[in-house]
Amino acid sequence: ATDGTLTVLRNLNSASDGAYHQSDLIQAKNGSFYGTCYGGGQYGNGTIFKITSGGVFTVVKHLSVSVDGGYPYAGLMQNTDGNFYGITRTGGPKSGGTIYKLTTGGNFTVIHALDYNNEGSTSSSVLTRGTDGSLYAMASRRGPFNYGIIFKTTTAVAFTILDNFNGSSKGNSPYS
Repeated sequence: ATDGTLTVLRNLNSASDGAYHQSDLIQAKNGSFYGTCYGGGQYGNGTIFKITSGGVFTVVKHLSVSVDGGYPYAGLMQNTDGNFYGITRTGGPKSGGTIYKLTTGGNFTVIHALDYNNEGSTSSSVLTRGTDGSLYAMASRRGPFNYGIIFKTTTAVAFTILDNFNGSSKGNSPYS
């Protein structure tokens, strides 16, 4: 409220809603707020949810670590195509987490599964849209030197490693 009064819109139930909300909520173009929970939910691997300003709460996706990736630490970004994009920290078909797309209608698609050994793992950064239309982020573990990577991807699944952290001259384990 504008007078400083705090209004609780939802108390999260770990099993049904998710738990450990770590990131900011984003207000989507449709007016609802979207966010992620790091744990809890049907499989215990986190959730993606939306909530209206009136308090109507909906879990959009219960994440299954082996299929969807799990434990999304970072929140979502809404791209110019109207869809949401995010990253999970671990799991997915190649064990390094996933980059995913979520439509406002609730359709969830893994657009890239990070290869744990070669492409990084443990991402805690929100994807950022560059002027070239690509989505950029970092992973804080794995890659060739085991210190993380910087990467970009397109919404059409073209994944590119831009650089590797090496533990010395290029730093290590980015956490954002």
